[in-house]
Amino acid sequence: MFQEKIWLPVLDAIAGISYISRLQNLTELSRPTARKYLEGKVSLSKRRKVDAKAEENVIKGMVGEGVSEEEARSWLEAHPAYSAVSPAFQSVVYGYLGAENYPLLDMMAEKIDRAMSALFSACRENGIEHIEEAIAKLEGFSPDYMVSHDRKRLNKVDDRYDGKKNMEIFLRNACLSFFALLDLECMSRDYPEHELSPIFINLTPRVSAQLRLGEKCARGGMVLPFSSLMDLMGLLADRGKVGYWRDVPSVDNIARMANMSASEVAKIRHGDKRLSLKQFSSMWKEMVQPIKSTRPELGRLPVELYLAAVFFQVTFCGKAPSKWIDVVGHEYRYWWEHHRNVLEATPGYQKGEKSLPQWFLQNEF
Repeated sequence: MFQEKIWLPVLDAIAGISYISRLQNLTELSRPTARKYLEGKVSLSKRRKVDAKAEENVIKGMVGEGVSEEEARSWLEAHPAYSAVSPAFQSVVYGYLGAENYPLLDMMAEKIDRAMSALFSACRENGIEHIEEAIAKLEGFSPDYMVSHDRKRLNKVDDRYDGKKNMEIFLRNACLSFFALLDLECMSRDYPEHELSPIFINLTPRVSAQLRLGEKCARGGMVLPFSSLMDLMGLLADRGKVGYWRDVPSVDNIARMANMSASEVAKIRHGDKRLSLKQFSSMWKEMVQPIKSTRPELGRLPVELYLAAVFFQVTFCGKAPSKWIDVVGHEYRYWWEHHRNVLEATPGYQKGEKSLPQWFLQNEF
């Protein structure tokens, strides 16, 4: 399925290990047998036993983290994977964010999973060259999901695409729209007093201001999502400490907050060191542990920021990110404004009045 192909490399980065290794850990299969399982080359009875073992180990892991067995089993039975086919986007919402925290995003995730499964089936049956017909039949997606919002592409005289390009455009729009809606729901919940602004847009890969001015820059002048994530973590932790927004802390200060060396933080910023969810969680706990604050967002892991950053880093940056990145900021802004307009038209919506610090408002690519 397309949604699985999109998320698998991202989930590998989140876990810090490959999918095949995660499967081995859950099922206790050997690597060759795990590969056969993935390829559908094991018997139905064997697959059922493997699935039961995986379920048992998931519950054991949750119990080990302090969850009761009954709660763990209920959580697992309510997981979208139990009732839907290839629920990749829904599984991310359920597994990392909590569907109850993001009702609009959960509905959108279900819609995207359903659409991508339909498109995958259409490709298998009729070939990629007829995908336009399948895209046109999708329910719940406005026509602007079917066209590119990339300024460079829009400037071209001939805006006609082949089937593969049409598919890429839809998938790209769906992914960026998903994170733009997450951005809005997160911002509205955690910072209702502030004017709405696209926060996650600062986590998209972009060209540095110095390079845009024609100056020489290290690392090719690319600002990677993980680099911006480090800055944002520093900003949030510093605000929790002093009670108001200040400038972005230096790399040295962020490293001290996180109880890491400056070189480690620099490697993460430059894409030379991976950042799994477990490592991100450890960093955040170190940064906020000394802070005495009643702000609720400091008492929980800002997993939304991490998910956006890791998705953008894996999806839109090359393996040698100092050499190329895919700048998606303009497209992201389009979808954020799309969802903002819907939100502000909602009866009873109250607009925040405070301005965010300048770092959040730079939005240049």
